[in-house]
Amino acid sequence: MNPKYFIADPKIFNLLGVSENEKYVIIRFVHWNATHDIGHKGIESTYKEKFVEVISKYAKVFISSEVPLPKSLESHKLNIPIDKMHDALAYASLFVGESGTMSSEAALLGTPALNISTSAVGLGSFEELEKRGLMFVIPDNQLALIKAIELITMKNAHDLFTSKLESIKLEYEDINEYLVNFFKKYKYE
Repeated sequence: MNPKYFIADPKIFNLLGVSENEKYVIIRFVHWNATHDIGHKGIESTYKEKFVEVISKYAKVFISSEVPLPKSLESHKLNIPIDKMHDALAYASLFVGESGTMSSEAALLGTPALNISTSAVGLGSFEELEKRGLMFVIPDNQLALIKAIELITMKNAHDLFTSKLESIKLEYEDINEYLVNFFKKYKYE
């Protein structure tokens, strides 16, 4: 994201109850009941607890979920105001989830993003983020868990991913400036 439009607020650490140098991971579960979800799947129910259990060995885990969480995962529920989600994503050590939107947002904030979903395979924006090494789309739960461990244990991952993101920003025009200039040039008279 362009710092002209968004700068992550470090006050999020207090809201999350973590220190600035403490690793944390955001895991996102979706409902899978939208029309575009028909025939697709993400993290299998048997793997939800496994992801939390394994990743918790390396970092604090917060869960954002569209579906009710089992009692065993309730203690990981992310309880922050909705308008602070991008701040939380920006400082996270890793994003793991079924949500294409949140996976993309995390990647564009420089946070390593792992999308576990059959619906994200082969889609243009996800392919571009994968090609750039900012997102990983892995619908196989076991392989995704292995990748999650690799990413959370990687040294200086956030710096590496932020650096990749900065190089991409140089290639693209600021869409906001483009649209403002376009409408100024072709304004209705």
